[in-house]
Amino acid sequence: GICRDMVNGFTCTCQPGFTGTMCQIDIDECASTPCQNGAKCYDRPNGFECRCAEGYEGRLCESNINNCQPDPCHHGTC
Repeated sequence: GICRDMVNGFTCTCQPGFTGTMCQIDIDECASTPCQNGAKCYDRPNGFECRCAEGYEGRLCESNINNCQPDPCHHGTC
C-alpha cells in the first residue's frame, strides 16, 4: 500500500485486493461464492479462479458444455 505520514501517526491506502490498517489482510474474493455449478474457488491476489466441475466451463463455470457438439451419435439422434 501507500503510506501517508500524518501528525502523530500514519494512514495506509491499500492496493486492490487488500484491506486493514496496514493493508495486511488479503480480501477473500471466494467468500461471496462467485463460482457456480459445484466449482471450486481459489482465492488469488486481487481476484479468484474457478475450477469447474466436469461438464461446465466459463470464468464462473456458468456454461454447461454441450456434449452433442460435434455430434457423437453417428447413426442416431443426440
